[in-house]
Amino acid sequence: METTINLTAQGVAATAKAAPASAAVRLASAAFRAIFSARASMAVATLLLLAIYWHLLTIAEPLAQQAAMGTDLLLALPWALVWATRTTIAELRTLKQEGGEA
Repeated sequence: METTINLTAQGVAATAKAAPASAAVRLASAAFRAIFSARASMAVATLLLLAIYWHLLTIAEPLAQQAAMGTDLLLALPWALVWATRTTIAELRTLKQEGGEA
């Protein structure tokens, strides 16, 4: 299935044909957005804090505590990177709209 786009600007006509995105790409995009949504990120942050607190309470040896908390932080790293990217892009858009330097 193709989509035909007709463009007319200042008396010049152009026709372009574009194939729609495949279902797999749309599904992957929807899954990515669901996994890294703001609500999911808050759930991951909450679980991370609970896991760190649990490891502090249940593991007596300091090195084992640090190793467990390090693993928790590494597991949450993808959500942290997406949050940092989302925040940076939002701030750059705000600066651009207000006429500030970016």
